[in-house]
Amino acid sequence: MRIILIIFLYATIVGCTQQRQNSYPYTVSAEIINPLNESRKDVVVSISLGDTSHVQSVMVRSNEVQLVNELRDNAVWLYLENMKANEKRKVTIYFGNDPPTAETYTKKWTQAYGDGLESEKVAYLIKDSTINVIDKKTNDFMLMGNYETILKNAISFGTTQNDKVINDGTLHSSLGGVSINAGSRLILCDVEPAIDINGLSVKVLAHQSTNDSYGYVAIYGKQSVYNDNLGLVVLFPANREYYYFGAAWEQEPKGIKNEADFIKWVEKSARELANPVIVNVK
Repeated sequence: MRIILIIFLYATIVGCTQQRQNSYPYTVSAEIINPLNESRKDVVVSISLGDTSHVQSVMVRSNEVQLVNELRDNAVWLYLENMKANEKRKVTIYFGNDPPTAETYTKKWTQAYGDGLESEKVAYLIKDSTINVIDKKTNDFMLMGNYETILKNAISFGTTQNDKVINDGTLHSSLGGVSINAGSRLILCDVEPAIDINGLSVKVLAHQSTNDSYGYVAIYGKQSVYNDNLGLVVLFPANREYYYFGAAWEQEPKGIKNEADFIKWVEKSARELANPVIVNVK
């Protein structure tokens, strides 16, 4: 009986493997490296692959675990929930000629809709060259429903967006020159950095950048319309050609509740931006 069972399991495994190979006949291997001597969470990676117009479906696996992924803009985007310090993670990308199967992930992690961008953690209203923070209290998407903004005054970031193209994706969404990744509070503002956050906070916390790091200007205090704690930060590289903007509201899901934890998050974000994960395609 045991022999029959073993033969049956082996045949099942081989059959499933052969089916996967037939559904996804082309593969690419890659290694993702965390160069930091500390762990990191919510890692979104984009792997450029050239022309992918002939590809109908993609599956990404690491150690036989399927990863959340998305094929767009001739690149495969994938999500790693966490990476250990100095970890090297091997992944295999399977390309198929058939439409996606039920095995493919369908959950959305980011959204671009109307004048807004959001992840499961935070949502922003981006309108008339200003940014405001939406009162997101759950992990559910808010942009298609009713919501309020919590900044008393929207923040101007100094560049008019004449062509605000909406690019709504699973792991990465963009609105004009502003974009957000899954699992992130930060939005990348790939526009002329002329943001002004003066006069918005009880306390201003500043840190200057060096050639190999990201600088930031952060403010924290009771500055929402609800008179509760809200942290705002602008992170920028030494050349200041672009910047990241982020908000942390104490009422957000598993929100940051105090200034000390807010600064810990800001400084860790600065280290991660200065030391992005390395991708080696083999």
